[in-house]
Amino acid sequence: MLTPQVTFRGIRHSEGLESDVVRRFERLAIYAPGILGGRVLVEMAGRHHRSGNRVHVRVEVDLPGEDVVVDRDASPRATIRGSGRTVMSKSDEPDPDQRFAKVAIRKAFEATRRRIQDQVRRRRGA
Repeated sequence: MLTPQVTFRGIRHSEGLESDVVRRFERLAIYAPGILGGRVLVEMAGRHHRSGNRVHVRVEVDLPGEDVVVDRDASPRATIRGSGRTVMSKSDEPDPDQRFAKVAIRKAFEATRRRIQDQVRRRRGA
């Protein structure tokens, strides 16, 4: 199993985030043991002073026959909406680069897992 190429763009490089990405990527081998490699891009998609910063994650998994590509975004907006408030304050973002990047990474890898499972089922004819 190859480790993915992890790229951070517009966001501080963090060993914790990178190890989380590699760990999640290695777990995908449970669902598709023939993974040839992959790439993961974690980038700041936009900076908005009212609605918060958005983090974009792109996961590409190289499989025999067909590649799986998933894009996901995360933003603090949903957290604010869930609390019933309409305006975001500075205290709502203790460390936005880390906190919301983790959410986007988790969501992207969950979608990637589901897409890999669907692809494996199609190959089996199930």
